[in-house]
Amino acid sequence: METVGAVPAVSLAEVKAFLRVTHDAEDALIAALARAATEAVEAWTGQLLIERSVSVDVAVTGPRLRFPLWPLVRVEAVSWLPRTGAAPGAVNGWSVAVDAAGASWVTHGLDVRDGLLRVGARVGLAKDWNGVPETARLAVCRLAAVGFARRDGGEGSAMPADVAAALLPLRRVAL
Repeated sequence: METVGAVPAVSLAEVKAFLRVTHDAEDALIAALARAATEAVEAWTGQLLIERSVSVDVAVTGPRLRFPLWPLVRVEAVSWLPRTGAAPGAVNGWSVAVDAAGASWVTHGLDVRDGLLRVGARVGLAKDWNGVPETARLAVCRLAAVGFARRDGGEGSAMPADVAAALLPLRRVAL
């Protein structure tokens, strides 16, 4: 289970200005396109743009686990969810380390190899949309514009090459 939810990386007014839309008749559509564009940019870059609380369940396979979302701001709680009939509970004595590549690792100290760890954390690149890098903000506007232009149908759903090129410096990939 991942509880994330898209938070638009740009304001409605910013997207409308980018689209040169001056009326309010399509505000709901434009807001939805901004959320969808934000989700696409986050998926493509491997980063959450706006900081928010998340809850992530990760399989216990050893004494530490790689936190799957980036960038990790802080871990707030860790609990164990057994797959068997045992009672779930809080994990005491957990710690977080960040390696040289920027990956976050949660060490839990449990002597188990079964079940899930539920990690509650704050994750995101910026506190609000004003702190999001301009390249990401423009990419969200550009993707929203593509969706707006294709709202009545049209081909293609791939990341436009110019947007992908602009986002390359922000892209995080795990091998």
